Amino acid sequence: MKRTSTLSILFALIFSFPFTFSANSTVYVNNGNSSTYILYAGDSLHIASGTYTGTILNWQEGAKISVANGATFKPSSFSYFLGDMYVYGNATLSEINGQSASYHLKNYGTLTISGDTYLGNDATLENTYGATLTFNGSVNSNNSNVVNNGTIIAKNDWYSGNGSVLTNNNMMTVEGNLQINGSTSGERR
Repeated sequence: MKRTSTLSILFALIFSFPFTFSANSTVYVNNGNSSTYILYAGDSLHIASGTYTGTILNWQEGAKISVANGATFKPSSFSYFLGDMYVYGNATLSEINGQSASYHLKNYGTLTISGDTYLGNDATLENTYGATLTFNGSVNSNNSNVVNNGTIIAKNDWYSGNGSVLTNNNMMTVEGNLQINGSTSGERR
């Protein structure tokens, strides 16, 4: 009678599955430097500490960027926003050009957009409770979803166009003109 070790079967199963599902994805961890990244579908970049000041040359749908509490994401150059971004710490972006149904930005910390913001094609932006999101440039959303449960400060004009949903559940200040055209808005406060 031949005995097969349960442990050897378990190892065989564990080591066969991860390579099948993640063979083409890469996890990058950055502790605050100026590295350059190309993020393909399935890749993720985590800013664990320090201040990241590098370049994101390409960011495809299905790639993720996360910024840890206490870390800062301040890239010198950035491509179109096509993946997911989670900000728990601080982030300063030169602009947002989110044109993908797969684009999702969720802010738990402090996020500043220095230039203009465009959200379209079912992009989603969520500002959570306790988070602060500041737009220094104009905001233009078409066919997208913006949900605010924290504080939004828009220092310029805000246009919410066709098919967009703007939901404000906490504090939102628009210092320029607010125009809602062919969209849905809800404000509880």
